Parts: sequence; structure tokens; C-alpha cells
Amino acid sequence: MIRPIHLAFLTLFVSCKEKRSSAPPTPVKDSAQTRATPYFPVKPYLQSQIREVDSLPGGIMKYRITAEGRQDSGYIKAAEFHELAADYIPDELSEPYFTDHFTEASFFDKSNGSGTFFYAAKDNKPSVKRIDVVSSRGDVYDNVKSIYLEKMSSRQDTVIIKKMYWKPGRYFQTITQKATGHTKPVTEVVKVVWDNRD
Repeated sequence: MIRPIHLAFLTLFVSCKEKRSSAPPTPVKDSAQTRATPYFPVKPYLQSQIREVDSLPGGIMKYRITAEGRQDSGYIKAAEFHELAADYIPDELSEPYFTDHFTEASFFDKSNGSGTFFYAAKDNKPSVKRIDVVSSRGDVYDNVKSIYLEKMSSRQDTVIIKKMYWKPGRYFQTITQKATGHTKPVTEVVKVVWDNRD
């Protein structure tokens, strides 16, 4: 059953009562039942992550690989962190727009207690095209392992694709690809780290 872990997500770490099983994973596609249940609160969750970073005493590091292949790094101030993190919490992820413009599919692996929620844009209106939320079962609570987003936009004749990965409590990384006409895309990578444990 997917419902226990879904409820755990929605309450952000409520204990999951689902027992482990050796049965194979069961994918659950978007249906009337899943649509009737509120989606995982992606934006509120990431906003809570940003507030958590604001409360930390340590520094925030930014690593960048430019389109030309140059690498640089250095500590950044809170204002720059917020500017970069804002890309992960667009208005499109606010209710009711999120539930109106995205479909949900769920996948729960009973063998290891992990779960994934997949969200896809129903049409071309949102710049966010895909969201994956991955969880793992802890000793007491379910934990979010990662959130992945894909965004697409265009400026004049340039198409911009962003592949964005948020590791809770650790870092986020954005890979930006820009392609103009039939030219080869240029890529820039930005990683922002506030906990660099291996």
C-alpha cells in the first residue's frame, strides 16, 4: 500500500506503519485515488530547508564550473544563497497551481522501505517539467533523501534546461544547459554546500 508513506510525507516525517515485505516494488500511477490525496509539499519542504541553512553558524561554499570549463569556489553570503535557492521554489509549486498543473505517480519498494513520488507537468505552461521526491525509511521516521527538478525555459532563440538536485541538510546542485539554434549546448554547474561531510 502506498498510502502510509504518502501520509508520512505530507506530515513531514510522521512515523510510517507499513511493515517491510519481500514483495517486489509496486508502481502506482496517477489515479483518482492519488489525486484525491494532497501532493507532497515540495515548496514548503524546501522553504524549511532554506530556513534551516539560515540558522546554521557555519559558512556556505559555492563551487562553479563555467561553460568554458573554468573552476572556481568561495564562500558566499546569505543573500547570494537565497538568490540561488529561489530557483528551487518557484510560484508554480504553490497550491493550488501545483495540483492543478501536475500529475503524480508513486513508487514504493517494500523490500527496502524506500518510496518515490514523481510529478510531471500536464502541459507546457509550467517551466518546471519534472519533480522526483525520494524517501528512505529511518528507524522511527521516513526521511526525504533527495528532491530532483527539471526546468525548461527560452529566451529569444536560446533554450535553457536546468537539472536541479537538492540533498537535504547538505547541498544543492544546478546543471544549466543553454542551446541556441543547432549549436552544441553549453553547460555550467553550480553547487552550493553548507555541510561537506563525505
